Amino acid sequence: MSYLAYSDKYDESQGHGTIMAGIIAGQALCEESYCSGTFYDGVAPDSRLIIQDVIDEHGKLDFPANITELFDIPSMAKSVVQLNSWSYEYSPLLTRAVDLMAYVNMNLTIVFPFGEKNTLRSPADSKNVLTVGGYYQETLLKNQEAEKPFVNIIIDGKKNVLGYCDMSVGISFLDAITDNKTSNDVCFKGLQIGVAKGDIFIDEFGDRSFDELKDAGLVIAFHNKEYNNIKLKTSLIRVKADERYKFRMGSRVTIEPIFTNNVSSESYNLPKNFYRTKPDIVYPGGHVYAPRAYSISKNVCGKESLLIAEGNSVSAALATGNILILSQWLREGYYPTGKKNKKNSIEPCSTLIRAILVNTADLPINVTKNDGGFGLPHLDKFMLFDNGESNQNGTRLFSNMSLKAGYSHKFVFRPERNGKMRATLCWIEPDTDIYKNTDILYTVDIRLVKGNGQVLIGNRKINEKYIDQHNTIKRIEIDVNAGETYDIYIVSKQMHEDCFIYYSLVISGPFDMFDDSLSAVSQEEANDTPCIDSCQEGEVCKHGFCVCPNNNDCMLTVDKLQTNSVYKKSISSNNMYYLALDIPFLNAESVINVNFTCKETIHYISAINRLPAWNDCDCTFFTCNFGEVYENSFSINHQDFEFLRKGDKIVIGYYIPGHDKEEEIEISFESK
Repeated sequence: MSYLAYSDKYDESQGHGTIMAGIIAGQALCEESYCSGTFYDGVAPDSRLIIQDVIDEHGKLDFPANITELFDIPSMAKSVVQLNSWSYEYSPLLTRAVDLMAYVNMNLTIVFPFGEKNTLRSPADSKNVLTVGGYYQETLLKNQEAEKPFVNIIIDGKKNVLGYCDMSVGISFLDAITDNKTSNDVCFKGLQIGVAKGDIFIDEFGDRSFDELKDAGLVIAFHNKEYNNIKLKTSLIRVKADERYKFRMGSRVTIEPIFTNNVSSESYNLPKNFYRTKPDIVYPGGHVYAPRAYSISKNVCGKESLLIAEGNSVSAALATGNILILSQWLREGYYPTGKKNKKNSIEPCSTLIRAILVNTADLPINVTKNDGGFGLPHLDKFMLFDNGESNQNGTRLFSNMSLKAGYSHKFVFRPERNGKMRATLCWIEPDTDIYKNTDILYTVDIRLVKGNGQVLIGNRKINEKYIDQHNTIKRIEIDVNAGETYDIYIVSKQMHEDCFIYYSLVISGPFDMFDDSLSAVSQEEANDTPCIDSCQEGEVCKHGFCVCPNNNDCMLTVDKLQTNSVYKKSISSNNMYYLALDIPFLNAESVINVNFTCKETIHYISAINRLPAWNDCDCTFFTCNFGEVYENSFSINHQDFEFLRKGDKIVIGYYIPGHDKEEEIEISFESK
């Protein structure tokens, strides 16, 4: 382990760095009888860590003078993943810097937790990082962090009494569940108050010895006396003395933790300029055992050296540990045969890791895509080991591919059986102007063509609004039939400059993972890349996009607006609409104003004599091509843009970001 202190050499008061390191790579050193197996170990206990301490003992962030050190050092050390358990409330400049660092260090998967209180924070909003949210089971033992964890006691199914676990005498409720090897939230259910072994024993006055209590299934005490030299292997619950009358011999008792439903009922809050869903994935957010930060001189061992942690940082740490194991599996050549073979070694890159995690992810029950992204990864679907039998579902990887802008790649999938197929695309791209309406630079998509000619698009289901198109991760899921062929295309739109898109593709479906003789997935020349819709008259389909003679995207309807007129329209959020304005006669004093009357803030992109596109417009929150933006007005001063001539057209794309809304807008176009 390496330790780099950018501030001081102390952990902050809660020991957050210690908790994260323990969850990822901690290893319990104790007697086998006390902590058998790997229950107290981290996810990847043999991993090597670089600790970069950017938080001082007071919890304040303190970065190095050159923030690139945070990412360059792990990259030079050949690290495969970096967990960043820090954030700012909102800092677009910091997000842009992290986008750049992720692009420069493509082999380093950068992980950020979603943020506190279900609010997306910077730079977890970066397009090039893996953002991990917390998924919580309905019942949380949240009070287990307390010195006296409270429980609810139900007597004969109807009487409720409050008590707490005295952990100086017995064990906590969480320990009781663990020791009983049950995943249920209720460990003590229907126990009888009695005197036989395994019954609930009553200690009314504090005068019972260890020998009298040791065979109890649970002990309920109605006094405040201390026990000397007694440590039970079950829970001892203290209850107020005036509740004693409710507990009768032969009564059946159930013990429940004080619980809370922590599956968020609120959607995660996204910056309004995004057409992207975050988090990307979720992992359990606790509660988990984690090491407590102590000075080495205190020499504290056993469960006193542990605490119970929860939150999105725990989720991100669990994801990081899983990425370490996945990276080792790839590096040691287990893919695709399920046997260790260095000749098959794959050096994992960020796009491949993210694509694999998303491809294996499923949304937990009652969790929506807005809350859980693509869902909870299940790496056991991908990390298969050859046990001498065929695997009914396989995966094929295409790692760190390069695609020239304006061209396409084609992959052909031939399932052996009926089943479900997934294809996940992940790419990485440079940073962009922080004030643009979108931070996505490249227009890239994954499309699947069925035998009947139907085209499916990444991150969109049939008849579903397309609110996740500005994401660098896109997935298609479809039921497939044996004997049919499915064509998968990775398409990119032409840029003004020649550039390459670096991506990874993961395809999984019903075929034998270990049978190399099968060509379930193959790459072919993409000479017939389909467009999403039928092209209009005069247009042609070129590399997956309908284009006019001047190579513009012409699939969308453009409303024409006359000078000094008013136009009313009903629009839906997350859809782009276009206006074409004919330039009238202009002189040096001419001013063109386009005013939008709307409750919501309008966002713009614009161009001259063609449809504007995300990847080549210079629009920000304050200015746009050839014009200035002020609230819901778009103004053009001819003296600033003398190249405009009569007969030119200004084409404005406008939209309202956010979740499903319908808005009535009024647009006026005046020329002075």
